[in-house]
Amino acid sequence: MKSVYLNMKESQLQDDAQILLTTTKLEDIDLDQNADKIQADLKPLEDKIGARITVIDQSGYVVADTKEDPHSLGSHMDRPEVKEVLEQGRDVGIATRKSSTLGYSMLYVAVPITHSGMTDGVLRISISLESVEKAVNQLWLSLSLIFGLALVFIGFISAVIARRITRPVNEIIDVSMDLANNRYYSRITGKTSGELQDLSVSVNQLAQSLEKQMQEIELNQQRLSGIVQNLVSGVMLIDQKKVYRYGKSNDGEDYRRKRSYRKSVL
Repeated sequence: MKSVYLNMKESQLQDDAQILLTTTKLEDIDLDQNADKIQADLKPLEDKIGARITVIDQSGYVVADTKEDPHSLGSHMDRPEVKEVLEQGRDVGIATRKSSTLGYSMLYVAVPITHSGMTDGVLRISISLESVEKAVNQLWLSLSLIFGLALVFIGFISAVIARRITRPVNEIIDVSMDLANNRYYSRITGKTSGELQDLSVSVNQLAQSLEKQMQEIELNQQRLSGIVQNLVSGVMLIDQKKVYRYGKSNDGEDYRRKRSYRKSVL
């Protein structure tokens, strides 16, 4: 994360340096002869871009600096970012090190100041790595907060979806158990969709069919009992295994009370 942010800041500082070259017109003036003017022009820009600005001539001496007195800084020819531009002829010089004048680590980005196609000096922009550390920490904090909120949201959505799935399944199981326990009036009332809806409809149809059949059986039993009770002659019902089921004697007494009669019949 830190390396990515540093790369972004390097690109940003390089862009800021190019903009400064255009706005201050450093490439159109003699650096050494206009040192006081350059110092006066650059000083207000430090707060606007949030970075230290330094102008260095072709010999490596500081012409202007927004943090320190340029006359007290001495030669910067040994600075890695300055050497990359003045000695190696690169379009940009980048270095990270502890500043000998400020006493804390800095990120330096230097670009050439050209005049008539020749490198006349260096414009260098630098920022404290402490600000980079703070920005990275703030970025981590923001990302952690975002990920935390995302996890909470995902957990909430997952719980809602799971509840929408498990609730109808549990209701189907409950109704199935009711049917197994002869509670044929039980029905699935919850709203479902897709395959669960088809299953719910099938279970409800089964429950309705079983309830109707049991009502018909009970009605037939009531009718048969009424017919037997009104018969004058004795009647006895025996199933296919010759087991006595129901009977009535001609004097109206139930055969179930005459346990010895069954043995005589069999």
